[in-house]
Order: sequence, then structure tokens, then C-alpha cells
Amino acid sequence: MTEYNLFLIMWDEYGLECCLDVTQAEKDMVWAELSNTTSPKIPIHLMMMRARVNSHRHYEIYTVRANEGITADDLIELFTTNPQGAADLIRQSGNQVYSNRAKTAVIT
Repeated sequence: MTEYNLFLIMWDEYGLECCLDVTQAEKDMVWAELSNTTSPKIPIHLMMMRARVNSHRHYEIYTVRANEGITADDLIELFTTNPQGAADLIRQSGNQVYSNRAKTAVIT
């Protein structure tokens, strides 16, 4: 069985806004339940609300699987060094949660 990490990624026309390691968050939730402490939450509903309220920014939210050695920092670095390539890669290999992607390029 191939091990992978699951990430929740959100970006808009200005760049990456959020990259959450869902795999680690799920582990943290299990440990919180076992230790009877406050469980961390994955804020997908807040991300969706932000995207809808700020539709002019053309948010996209995806989940994507990556090999076990890939971290959130690696994905953030990818968006920093090659933002268009990162967005294209995520669109191609990820699962779309929400997209308000601009249909035409902005002419300046």
C-alpha cells in the first residue's frame, strides 16, 4: 500500500493563501479525542465562506494527495517559486472543492 499525505490548498489570483496538512490534522484530532482534550478543526467551512464573500478574488480550493515525504512546506515553496505551475499541477492532479476561477485574463 502506498502511503500519502492529504493537503487542503486554497489560493486566489494573488497567490497561495492556505496549505493545510489534513493527514496530520486528522492524527491530531484522534489524539485529542483519546486524551480528552480540545480537538483541532479543519476550517473548510470558513474557507468556503471567505471564497464566496470575496468572489472578485477568484478563489480555488482543492485537496491533493502527495507522496509521504512531501510536506506543506514543500507545497508552499512550489507556489512561491512557480505559482502558475503549482496551480496547474494541483488542478490536474487534485480534487476540486471550490472554484471561482477567472474565465478570462485581466488586461492591465
